[in-house]
Amino acid sequence: MKNVLITVVVLMSVNAAQATNMVVSSTVELVMSPFMTTRDMSTDPSAEEYKQVLVMAKDDAALFIASNGQNRGARLERALEAVRSVNEKARSASDMQIAEQILSLK
Repeated sequence: MKNVLITVVVLMSVNAAQATNMVVSSTVELVMSPFMTTRDMSTDPSAEEYKQVLVMAKDDAALFIASNGQNRGARLERALEAVRSVNEKARSASDMQIAEQILSLK
């Protein structure tokens, strides 16, 4: 009985993680679309890493916005570079604009 319960809990965790990943992937593509190239981010092998960089930068983006641009974390810096590297339009966007988009990711 204990093994069955553990198995059920593990399977539920895996399903929740997969559902979260799907939501994050869709949200990243929708919210960051002004800063992405026209390539299909879902088939690009580096797309998952790109999405992770953005998601991991949320706390730094919040601090950056709250401090009116005074505090810049390493994760935000990496996300800014990543966003600008995939889209020429993003190069003209301010750090604050990109940080706001990152923070709005769900």
